[in-house]
Amino acid sequence: MDILELGFLLPLVPLFLAPLFLIGAVWLDRRRRVGRPRRGTRDRPPPTAR
Repeated sequence: MDILELGFLLPLVPLFLAPLFLIGAVWLDRRRRVGRPRRGTRDRPPPTAR
C-alpha cells in the first residue's frame, strides 16, 4: 500500500467507525435498560427527561 493511499484512507476511517460506534452504543444501552429492574425507573428520570 502506498503512502498516498494511506493518506486518502485514514480520513475515511472515522466515517466508517462512527456509525458502528453509534449502533454499538445504542445496542448496549438497550440491553442494559432491558436488564435493569423495573423499580429503579421511578427513582431516576430517563436521560431524555433531563
